[in-house]
Amino acid sequence: MKQDADKGNQSVFEDAIIAGVLLAKGHQVIPQINNNKRIEFQVSGDVNKSIAEIYSNTPIGSLDVIKGIKATRGMIFNLKASNDKGKV
Repeated sequence: MKQDADKGNQSVFEDAIIAGVLLAKGHQVIPQINNNKRIEFQVSGDVNKSIAEIYSNTPIGSLDVIKGIKATRGMIFNLKASNDKGKV
């Protein structure tokens, strides 16, 4: 996780599963391609509390997590597809 001081309260994650869980916890998650051509997720809000809850195994709805992870995976495919169209 990288925190971006320039962008206010935003953090960057490379793990789609963590990003999916944070999405399930109500954070805004935006995919982007970094300088190394890898997908990363920009997450808005103060994620420290949510990360602490993840590592302390605080209960969260299974369906919420599944939906969040599916959404982040979908974001990856959409971003890659739109990026590939720009190369043609």
